[in-house]
Amino acid sequence: MADEQWPIWTAPAQPDLHRDGYGGIARFVVPAVLEERLPHAFPLGLRARSVGPDGYETDRRVASGLWAAYAAHGISYTAPAWHPAEGQRVRDPEWLWRNSGSGTCLDLALLLAAALLNEDLDTSLVLLRGRASAHAALLVQLGSAPGAADLPMGVALTSEAGVGRVLDRELFVDEQDVLFLDPTTAAAGSSDPSMERSSAALTELILSDRYDDVHVVDVAVRQRLGDMPLPPPARRGALRNRLAVPLLPGAWTFPSRARVRGTLATHGRGTIVLHGPEGTGKSTLARQFAVAADHGFGWLLAGESRRTYQASLARAELAERGQEMTDLDPGIEAELADAALDRLAGTTGDWVVVLDNANEGPEPLRRLPEPRDNQILVVTTTGDPGLWPGGTAVPLAPLDAEDLDDVNDALGRVTAGSPLLLGAFTALAALDDRALELLPVSSVPDVEAGARVYWERLRALHPSWCEMAERLAFLPPDSITQAVADRLQPGVAAQLRAAGLLTASTDDTFALHRVFGRVIRSRSQAPALAASDVLESPLAFEALVGLGDTHLTAQLVNALRGHGDSLALARLGALQEFHDGLLDSLATYQEAEKLLTHIAPEPGSELAGALADCLHARAREVNQRSSRPRPEEFREAEAALARAVMLRGRGPSVEKEKHRAIGALLRQRQASGLAEGSPEQIAEYREIAAELDGSWERRRSMLPEGHPLVDRALFNRAGVRIKLAQLEPQRAPEHLGIAEAVYRQTLAFRQRFYATGSPLTAASQAGIATWAYYALLYATTDDPQATYLEGLDQAVASLRIRMARPVPGDIAKSARTLTKLGLLQVQGSKGDAAAIAREGLKELGLPD
Repeated sequence: MADEQWPIWTAPAQPDLHRDGYGGIARFVVPAVLEERLPHAFPLGLRARSVGPDGYETDRRVASGLWAAYAAHGISYTAPAWHPAEGQRVRDPEWLWRNSGSGTCLDLALLLAAALLNEDLDTSLVLLRGRASAHAALLVQLGSAPGAADLPMGVALTSEAGVGRVLDRELFVDEQDVLFLDPTTAAAGSSDPSMERSSAALTELILSDRYDDVHVVDVAVRQRLGDMPLPPPARRGALRNRLAVPLLPGAWTFPSRARVRGTLATHGRGTIVLHGPEGTGKSTLARQFAVAADHGFGWLLAGESRRTYQASLARAELAERGQEMTDLDPGIEAELADAALDRLAGTTGDWVVVLDNANEGPEPLRRLPEPRDNQILVVTTTGDPGLWPGGTAVPLAPLDAEDLDDVNDALGRVTAGSPLLLGAFTALAALDDRALELLPVSSVPDVEAGARVYWERLRALHPSWCEMAERLAFLPPDSITQAVADRLQPGVAAQLRAAGLLTASTDDTFALHRVFGRVIRSRSQAPALAASDVLESPLAFEALVGLGDTHLTAQLVNALRGHGDSLALARLGALQEFHDGLLDSLATYQEAEKLLTHIAPEPGSELAGALADCLHARAREVNQRSSRPRPEEFREAEAALARAVMLRGRGPSVEKEKHRAIGALLRQRQASGLAEGSPEQIAEYREIAAELDGSWERRRSMLPEGHPLVDRALFNRAGVRIKLAQLEPQRAPEHLGIAEAVYRQTLAFRQRFYATGSPLTAASQAGIATWAYYALLYATTDDPQATYLEGLDQAVASLRIRMARPVPGDIAKSARTLTKLGLLQVQGSKGDAAAIAREGLKELGLPD
């Protein structure tokens, strides 16, 4: 299916002074396609210009007009998911423009380069290359004709014509007749999309030490020399994320597996269900097939539980956006997972998705969209393939006699026809001839029995390695990174891989097959110690939060029952909260809090942070109660949060702001119980507003721009301002102005960041409707009719979302605002609002 797509562009990986390999990039600049397919995208009639000194200002005006049209269109910027040296999918201009989609820096530069060349501007690509990242931008040589081949100052030719290497960066950026443009600075959501800012930003980037080298590719020269523009693609790949190529440990080739690969290639479209017993190689075969299907692009999703499925969808979505985020709570993760499903459902482009280990069928998972045309979904499962209606079932049985023809009898008896076990025993035997001694004389009944035999041989031969294996059995099995393994016990992961227990997924990631994990945990000699070691390792704990699930957390609970120290228990409580909810974690938190309080840890220490987590959980539980807590419970919760902030030590931190945010929410609940409109209540709400404003500012300073936790802190500012407008009508314009700005800013972010129909988006829409009502009530709007109509539209939009995805109480909130807006309109139209309200209550059988 990849034959009709544009080719993948691969940047040169290492600096090379003589031949840099950048020439081929000019093929992706397609002025004619842009002009023919999108004739009205950029303003017409800009070509009247002259070459030479008189043409400088004309060229600048032409470039400025094109830049303004590009910035106004609002194409989003997405950082590449992989370094361009690993291969990058290039988006054609028509797809970018018509879909208002997202593009990498290279995509955006190629689009604008085509527009500039269509206006006869002498345009070159500026390519910056570092070992960890790369960047693409543009330059225009003012007063020069395309293809003039005059290099800017500070640039020397390489052996590849039309490609120059910047030798003097200071001289290069000081060139007065060169206009530098970085299209990412005018992407959707940019705070300053001006051409002047773009030039300054690119100049700063070129002068920084972030990139090892800078090259200039003269597009017109390269195209004249044979790098002809590509024709429009007949098909487009929808996904940018890359599937890791399976690294196979040996040279095993089995006739039965070759036949299955042929079957997969024959079907090759739609839903394919690869089913069979554990350890038969389903995951490996599925990934091998998927990697070959679409230039290696696609998603690998974990299907063993709803939690891992949601987490892998969220990470796939972030990879498509080129974002890396930490501190994702389950709510944010669920929203990102929905956005990923929307992405798949909303595209006609080609995609390949592997849903691995979906052994319970689709029922526990939110079902992926049905593949269309050249879209492929490969499901691996030990379950019934009939649970996937419409899919092509491809069975994968244990190895047969033909496959095992060259395998000795001893190995055949203990491997149960499993390539997994065959590889493990063979690797272990290569390390130690004694591995195949003392094996059972009768065949094992299944793969798990064979895994037990393997584990006993490994433990007999290399007992020191097995302590590490027992720790790894408590980690997410498919994504054990080298860094995590080295923190637990340096160097041993490589030995376990050599022994066949671990399988290399990528160069720095291992997998421990689930059947091995079960056997190791069931036969562990010190499960509590192994579980504690994992939980107390920051990197391992981070992996459990990000990629673990309820099942793995339950295994840790079982291992630590009646054991475990304070830090391990506190982190176990955090895992339970993340995967199972706060109420399920409270008992663990309470036990950890007792132990940690007795220790009295030093503020700022790891143990102090764990105690702060326990105190935070206690306060959150009070805040989440549906019934109003007692005054003493409020006081205890506030004291717990104050102590949690102190335990975090000196200096700002995201964790401190989380404590303060819960404290502010608790204070709001208490303030609502004070005498309505009393000086005491007004003063309390003012203090709460100031605290929420400060918390937002502090989060902004610590987290990346566009992080959902910053958005959440911003949103929290609005509700208290609405309340203050009611309590202080004389200051309503001030309070409502802040609330309006908050609701509009969060709505813009949430519509960009979350899935269509997100409850979080609905909350911002409902907020705008609420603002509109009070702006009309207190006459703070200059255009009452427009405000009313917008409030009505936003209230209805939020109600639609909330009816489709109900959250307790949210439907009533939108309906209430809609009702109040309606009564306000009745009142303004000289109608009897009170009579209508009474009539409605009567018809519903409610007291008036």
